[in-house]
Amino acid sequence: MNTNTSAIEALSSQLSASSSTASAVVIPLQHHEAFLALPDGERERVQLLMRLCAQVEASHLGTVAAIRLCAQGAGMSFSNLRTLFYAYRTTGDWRVFARHYSKSTSLPGDFLAEVKRRMECNARSMKQAMQAIKDDFRSGVEIPGYGTWRTWYAAEFPEHDLPTALPYGVWPRGWSQSNLYTKAPSKAERMLKARGWAAAKKFLPHVMRDMSGLRYLELIVIDDFETDVIVQARNPATGRYELVPCKGLLALDGATRDVLAWAMKPKFRKSDEEQAATGAKTHSITEADVKELLYSVFSGHGLPESYGVTILCENAAASISADFEMALETLFGVQVSRTGLMAKDLKTLGNGFVQGGGKPWEKGWIESTFNLVWNMAGALPGQKGASYQLKPADLEAKLLYAQKLLNTEGLTPEQCAELQTGFFTAEQLLTAFDRIFAALVRRTQHRMQGFDEVVDYRLPDGSATVIEAEAQKLPAETLVACELLPRRESPLERKAKLTRGVRFVKLAEAALAMLLLTAKRVTKRNHAIAFAHAGATFTFFDAASPVQALPEGTELLGYFDGADAAVLHCTSLDGRYLGALKRRKAVDIRDRAAIGAAVGAVSALIAQHVHQPVRERHAAENAQMGAALDTNRAKLIAWGVPEKNLPAPSAKAAPSREDNTARITETAGHSPTLVAPASLSAKLAAAAPDRAAQGEQRATLAEAIAADVHTRLDAAAESAAIQADDDLDPSALS
Repeated sequence: MNTNTSAIEALSSQLSASSSTASAVVIPLQHHEAFLALPDGERERVQLLMRLCAQVEASHLGTVAAIRLCAQGAGMSFSNLRTLFYAYRTTGDWRVFARHYSKSTSLPGDFLAEVKRRMECNARSMKQAMQAIKDDFRSGVEIPGYGTWRTWYAAEFPEHDLPTALPYGVWPRGWSQSNLYTKAPSKAERMLKARGWAAAKKFLPHVMRDMSGLRYLELIVIDDFETDVIVQARNPATGRYELVPCKGLLALDGATRDVLAWAMKPKFRKSDEEQAATGAKTHSITEADVKELLYSVFSGHGLPESYGVTILCENAAASISADFEMALETLFGVQVSRTGLMAKDLKTLGNGFVQGGGKPWEKGWIESTFNLVWNMAGALPGQKGASYQLKPADLEAKLLYAQKLLNTEGLTPEQCAELQTGFFTAEQLLTAFDRIFAALVRRTQHRMQGFDEVVDYRLPDGSATVIEAEAQKLPAETLVACELLPRRESPLERKAKLTRGVRFVKLAEAALAMLLLTAKRVTKRNHAIAFAHAGATFTFFDAASPVQALPEGTELLGYFDGADAAVLHCTSLDGRYLGALKRRKAVDIRDRAAIGAAVGAVSALIAQHVHQPVRERHAAENAQMGAALDTNRAKLIAWGVPEKNLPAPSAKAAPSREDNTARITETAGHSPTLVAPASLSAKLAAAAPDRAAQGEQRATLAEAIAADVHTRLDAAAESAAIQADDDLDPSALS
């Protein structure tokens, strides 16, 4: 508040001329200690306001006129001075003039909590929240700390009769708007209730991250984005041109903000079948896109030899699964870090619902990079705006015209490609963003952390500007005459500085190829590897693979092509390549050759890795039992028991592993042929109904029935043996 002493003195004389003696400015003796504890400026303000109130009280001009005149002379607001005057006249306490005199309040604690709750619930206006409290109080609603207005009025004015309605302007002490504003919750608290942690975070203390010490490729940040541009693109599923936005992926180097790799694809709408299967309405960024992006990064830049690499990703579209994270670590030693997720007790709201999102403020610098990109792309045709409120006014009309144009009956896709719709094609947008990202890494007007200030030298004749290294080569008299132009170094210049003397290792093509496959952490169980992926079941085994010799329960990292999982490449959890297994699918029962090959593969597996090892582990006890059987047979023969009455002889010695392998190899692919037995009814119909030859017919019929039954039993046995090939004894194929 501006204090104008001369104006106050002139005002005092005017008021004194029209009034009797003005009241003196007196601070009670018991309040002197509190008054002297106020700052100097606050004491002067209190004394001035007390003099003004005393003069207004003594004036014959009328209270309102005197207050208005005093406010004009003191440079104060009329409403503020009026509020202070009436507060002082009511209480007689000078402390109403002292701002922030005490943090204590006479308002009940329950009422203050209700005030804050109401203000937090109204996401737009605290004033309306306060007004709602007064409206409820007037209507008879019980307010915490006060009860109903009738209860409060009876306690506050016991000498008055209870009115039928709360008198106008009568409120509990401290309910003024200016006072309730001082009881409002903090901005962070209001934002937390209305918009969640992401909105409240900027009003709260947070960790400052220093990125100036990073080296090139030490931190790679990947994030997805959606352009503010609509493009004309051909949908491969329908063959028709559509107007769609574009989704993209970007990989940035944290140390230099160098654009390491980026990709973009149109955001086509999925078919009804795809929507029902996936639950998503549009094609978006997938883990396969992230793999291709990282493949471009590592194949184009390699890995630094002397320090590690960490990838910072989010937990949304541009995410890395736990299996893929393990693949990156075992193949290349690359670590994966994720933007933090909110703790469960912070994420779950008090109403039982859960707020979405993570912690975008942990990589705010990449979000600011995107903002710069969108600003640079703001002049491209087909702008749709960042939100509905920011979209161009003619966007809907442009879309309607272009869609009708592209959907003209009889036009081929090739003809549609030649039409000028006012929107970029997907290829044109890629070219435009190529230029934008190229300009992004050359910019020097920025405030990025860790970038040094460099000086350019403008030649004396103004013909060119050279960098400091080139300027040092100029003659001394020319160098002295150059104009110095300080600026920040560009991402490309910082990259050149940080990579000077650093060796980057080129990665093997085989390892890079593994990066494009789907990684899955698997376990060997029951001599095979089986798992579920994308709604399908996969089973892999191969008797000749070194993986089959691994102990049961061994955990591996498997790599397979998600589109055609014919082979599973296996590595140990520390990245050593162990071998490959073939996928075993269900075999069509009509394909005899395929069934034979499958039986041979299963039999080979059983013979080499189940049957033979079990026999070898029990060879001693089996030999002992065989010797006992032979001894018993010899004794029975010596005792005169006929040989035909003797028990079966002891089993032959178990064939060697090599014999079994050779036998399985010979019989693989030669499965018994399924014989379709002749129809019994057809045979009966062919029998002559001659009663004279009935005996012969009966004999023929009996033979036919017997043959038919035997054939059916043989076929059933063969089929059961093939289907239950896990129980098939390889020695039976000899």
